[in-house]
Amino acid sequence: MGLFDFFKKNNSKLFNNDKYEIELGTNEIIEILSEKNHFIKRKEISIIFVKTYTISKVSKEFSLERLKTHLDGYGIDLFNDSQLEKLYNYLRCFHNMNKINTLLYELFPSGHFDRIHGGKTLIDLSSEIDNNLYKNINLASIVFTKLFCLYQMKDSEKLRFEIEKRLTEHGWSYKVDTEKLRKYLILCSNLRAMKHLDYPKSNISYTEFFIKKEDGIFRISDEILKLKHSGA
Repeated sequence: MGLFDFFKKNNSKLFNNDKYEIELGTNEIIEILSEKNHFIKRKEISIIFVKTYTISKVSKEFSLERLKTHLDGYGIDLFNDSQLEKLYNYLRCFHNMNKINTLLYELFPSGHFDRIHGGKTLIDLSSEIDNNLYKNINLASIVFTKLFCLYQMKDSEKLRFEIEKRLTEHGWSYKVDTEKLRKYLILCSNLRAMKHLDYPKSNISYTEFFIKKEDGIFRISDEILKLKHSGA
């Protein structure tokens, strides 16, 4: 029985869009393993993602030790200590999020994966921050989600004067280019209004596909313009 057949048979509700989201999670683990293990087959990495994602979602207490225990016997040898910690920090983004899953897909077309990409963008716009992306990814994703929710309730000009205060309130102590962050939030909000568009064909999140950063400036990709002109 194939991986996706298993989900279908068991009526799994782990993902809002099974194949697409598993591809996104698989890409993330490939990125974590990029320093070694190039010989691992993508299907094997997909299985590791689904199993570890499931543990992160269903475990009452999810910890690095819990992850190690789970991986022991089928995948732990593929990771060094640094990669295991990165995987754990990435999976923490999904832990205890069940209650707001529906809300997430109302906010972001790709749910968790858009908010995680938003967290990565927040890290990218922050200075004096540890260069270990995954060390801060869980907090960054939470802070980005809260800012995005705030943006839905406030005028973008008013938000200009609140972002820095809100970042501090939410525990983000790093200096941030708030104007670029505000513009990124605006673009994400615009995409929310266009979430009827099909998911990208490439294996990246909705926001990664439609929002580009060139010369330090965010803009809507040409793909949106093509879709608009085609009457989508």
